[in-house]
Amino acid sequence: MIDKKDIEKLSLLARIDISESEKDALAQDLEHIVKYVSELGKISLRASDEEAKENSNIMRHDGVPHASCLYTDVLLEEVPERDGAYASVLKVIKND
Repeated sequence: MIDKKDIEKLSLLARIDISESEKDALAQDLEHIVKYVSELGKISLRASDEEAKENSNIMRHDGVPHASCLYTDVLLEEVPERDGAYASVLKVIKND
């Protein structure tokens, strides 16, 4: 059970001031949190070896998704101004 002394010690460690009414409310809240966490500790999280193998390293293969410059012309057709194979944009960085 969490009592006022525990709350006072925690508030001292955290360097915060807590009123008497807050101490009571915080003690109840922490009690509920500790109870919830202890319930979570009872849950078995072990997966079978087969499940672990199936769910490990599920990532896409690093590779080239398409040929280089395949869509450059299509994309540049939508750009209002261009400079060769590049889109021309306004400068957005201020020089002070």
